[in-house]
Amino acid sequence: MKFQKSLSFSVPVLVCIALTTIFAQAQATAPRARLTAKYKFKSAPSGANATAAPLASAPAATPGLPLWTFHVQSSRDGNDYSGVMVGTNPFDEGSGNTRVATQIIPIIFKTHTVATSVGAGGILATTPGNTTFNPTVPDHACLGSRNNNPLRLFQQSPIFQAADFNYGGTDVGRTQTTDAFQRANFWKVIDREDYHVTLGPITNFSPFALDVPATSGLALATTSLGPPAICAPMAIVDVNLFDLWLNNVVLPGLAPHGVNHGTFPVFLLYNAVLSDGDPTNLNNCCFLGYHGTGNSDPTQTYSPMDFDSTGLFGISGL
Repeated sequence: MKFQKSLSFSVPVLVCIALTTIFAQAQATAPRARLTAKYKFKSAPSGANATAAPLASAPAATPGLPLWTFHVQSSRDGNDYSGVMVGTNPFDEGSGNTRVATQIIPIIFKTHTVATSVGAGGILATTPGNTTFNPTVPDHACLGSRNNNPLRLFQQSPIFQAADFNYGGTDVGRTQTTDAFQRANFWKVIDREDYHVTLGPITNFSPFALDVPATSGLALATTSLGPPAICAPMAIVDVNLFDLWLNNVVLPGLAPHGVNHGTFPVFLLYNAVLSDGDPTNLNNCCFLGYHGTGNSDPTQTYSPMDFDSTGLFGISGL
């Protein structure tokens, strides 16, 4: 599979909202960003699926994600570009409503290393210590005493629940975040009454837990970056280990329960980001989420994403 920074039905927005809009509920003022989110294309580890149990095959009649292809000549560089988006072609008359069956799977990380400070070149000093990052339990430290369950906030967010959206004075309707964004992109050509690309039905799964080896992940202590202290630790986990585990363990485990190439599984992390290699080197950090495509045939699409409440990445202007 490959790691990609975008998904054709606006995962960049989906990730961004998960990181910012939900977190904004718990913070009165926007903190200064102290870490930088990275985005890049990256080939998957060569061992992906090498030792995994085979994915349960979807029935032959199971349709994949509905896709349409676009071709465009850039007005900036004159080059021709093409790509694929999820949904129906907004330029076609009567293209209508597309629903993408989506699963929410919480991910629990258990780390055994604690980063205590940052040295020269962005290298973290560490000591042994156990920390658990669990999006299914209340977080009093970062989210307060009420409405403080990260998973529940995620489920109740505009990613999945309808809300009113207005872009620059244009009301694009009451709908989900990703659909509102796509409707705005093609506002001049769509059938505004009928065109939608929404996530649903939504199925919630029990969490999967990864016991992270001491050399492959750590917990950033609340004082490790100096004052001011952050509200709770943040995990940094090697993306290569994590994605290998998703493909070798988690996706095969979900396949018998309806997760297939025609659905979109979302893996919810909490205060946990990914590094490209050694997590003690901050130069390898930080991926807040990605779009993955597995080695299975037909191809399985999936997306891990972080719900951040530490404020280490600040809050965008969304």
